[in-house]
Amino acid sequence: MSISRHNKSLFILPALASTLYSLTACNQVPGSQEISVEAISTEVGLANGGDSLKTRPLFPNTGTGSLPVDCISEKASLIGLADTQITLSNHAQIRGDVIMMGNSRLDISNNAGILSTLYTRSQQQVSISNHASIAKILELDLSRTEADMMKFADSLDKLASTQVIYSQTISQKNMALTGNGRLNVIDIDGNVSIGTNRRFTLNGNEHDLFVIRIQGHVTLEQTGSILLGGGVLAKNVLYYLPNQNAEVSLSQNTEASGTFFVPRGIVSVHNNSKVRGAIIARQSITIDNNAGTFEPAPFCPSGWPGYSEPAPSATPIPAPTCHNGNPNPNMTPPPAGTPVPSATPAPSATPVPSATPVPSATPAPSATPVPSATPVPSATPVPSATPVPSATPVPTATPMPTATPYPTGTPYPTDSPNPYG
Repeated sequence: MSISRHNKSLFILPALASTLYSLTACNQVPGSQEISVEAISTEVGLANGGDSLKTRPLFPNTGTGSLPVDCISEKASLIGLADTQITLSNHAQIRGDVIMMGNSRLDISNNAGILSTLYTRSQQQVSISNHASIAKILELDLSRTEADMMKFADSLDKLASTQVIYSQTISQKNMALTGNGRLNVIDIDGNVSIGTNRRFTLNGNEHDLFVIRIQGHVTLEQTGSILLGGGVLAKNVLYYLPNQNAEVSLSQNTEASGTFFVPRGIVSVHNNSKVRGAIIARQSITIDNNAGTFEPAPFCPSGWPGYSEPAPSATPIPAPTCHNGNPNPNMTPPPAGTPVPSATPAPSATPVPSATPVPSATPAPSATPVPSATPVPSATPVPSATPVPSATPVPTATPMPTATPYPTGTPYPTDSPNPYG
């Protein structure tokens, strides 16, 4: 067995930085394919080498927006917080990385497979049997990073809700919610049970971010599904179950899109059920009987509102999927309603009545100002120009006749006394 030692960098956390020491060896694990094991000691790394985590932080980092979050590793499908029991069996397939923190354990058996990389503090915490397989194992202690996940949970608790719906509303029928074009924080007051052949749909566009806080358990029964419509991205959808011992259970042939974040509870996926996204839990994660994760799309919001300059923060990273869109702020969430209300965007097309500005074209009658052009008669001020007669004050100059005081000069005849003299 040859051992090579070299330095390389791995983007693990934005807050950490140090040298990576890689020890590569090929070990044949009973019941598995050949596995490349790398023992990595790290405090941090840079994004110019390493493995599948090299282009994204493994966990949310602190930011200046509504949430202290950037992205969870794009390829992480399962994240077991400290002391989580992860069980994969009977042809379960994980198409993405698996992260084990602290003393978490993995039992993988009976043709189950991890098609990408498993991160664990020690391969002694991994049991592989009966033709199970793992593409690669990296020994990496990520225990200290769990605090970031819990800070993330705290920030989710503090978000102001944009909509509140009752759990029985979802459980009784097919239902759809339409986003507001930006951050949607939806509170559900209890358990969510999506029955046989029932659907719960989130509609919107690529700028919609859904944080769905569920104060209970989530159960998808046979062929029940959580779907996305209208361009909503799985990486922008987060189901957050904050309560102790909260449980997510997907039974036969169910499907869900988005990330399930259950920091104090368990998740189980059974019998051909699929998750397009990621699963983060603390107590246990169980996937069996041809179930699995596909199209890994862990939570990575396209653009959080709340930044001082959202547009500029979007432009610096057009290609990456983080902070690259400025949400449309002018749509308000409709009442929690069935797909019919979501169809109400058609009534929003009622702007056609707003086309009634055509009647506003009735300004043509307002063109009756042509009669108002009768100000031409108002041009009769020309007669008002009769002030020219008012110039008759010239006759008022008749004060010259008032000069008749000349006749008052008849005092001359008063001189007539002279002839009598």
